[in-house]
Amino acid sequence: MGGTVFGREAGWEQDYPKAMALWRLSAEVGVASSQFMLAEMYRLGQGVEVDRVEAYAWYRLALGNGYKLAGDSLVELARSITAEERHKDILRLQDYRRRYKAR
Repeated sequence: MGGTVFGREAGWEQDYPKAMALWRLSAEVGVASSQFMLAEMYRLGQGVEVDRVEAYAWYRLALGNGYKLAGDSLVELARSITAEERHKDILRLQDYRRRYKAR
């Protein structure tokens, strides 16, 4: 997809839409690290439009499934999310908890 955690590797090309599709597959079956990565992509607009509500919901799922780093990201994102976005997040999170494996 583009390299390793240490950076790009020769011969690799970044493919955000493909990465998004792969993260989503595992996020939807409850893989907390994938839920976190999906949130990151929504927060940063990698392969999708920036969507802070979507990012916030996926961070909360990841945290609920034991991915502690998501807590730091939630705190950071909470500083910029509006009351209206927070309400949308609550509704979205309730839906995701029903549809995807989440605590």
